[in-house]
Amino acid sequence: MSSDKTGRQGFLFEPTRQTADPGVDPVESEVSEDSDSDSEEVRTDNLNWCECGHCSLMPTSIESTCCLENEAIGEKIGLERCICATVSFPKICLDVDVLEVMMAALKEVVGEDLRDPISNRLYRYTGYRSFTWWMYGKLGRKVRKVIPACVVSAIRARFPDDEGNYEGFHEAVEDMPDD
Repeated sequence: MSSDKTGRQGFLFEPTRQTADPGVDPVESEVSEDSDSDSEEVRTDNLNWCECGHCSLMPTSIESTCCLENEAIGEKIGLERCICATVSFPKICLDVDVLEVMMAALKEVVGEDLRDPISNRLYRYTGYRSFTWWMYGKLGRKVRKVIPACVVSAIRARFPDDEGNYEGFHEAVEDMPDD
């Protein structure tokens, strides 16, 4: 403990971590947990992090998230154990008619024509956008949210790529300043 010029002592009442198992040293268990959470292999090599039972292995640690780890998504789940098991999910994110209406709306915003036939890639993109709007509303320019692995897996299963080539999560890129 150190004290400053006024005599106040910092961290005087620092809480200690309690473990469920009295035979486990809290310092050792904390070190092993911290080293595991920093390792990308922990989430990319197994599904121990999945709480809903519907997630799939993802290529990066950031994409390896479960719907039950997200508080905003948890509010929409209700009594279900996974966002994909809700009544609304297949209607909002997997229904071809709903996604095509969204594509038409996006077309108006983006100014692009819809190609005929519509590719599964465009259905996936629109399904991801639909999910994001459903969960968070309009995020705004350059604001991105990671979509849980269970949702990504369900959308990819419904609209697969023939060769298994999928885009993962991309952080927003800042605009380059004009010269």
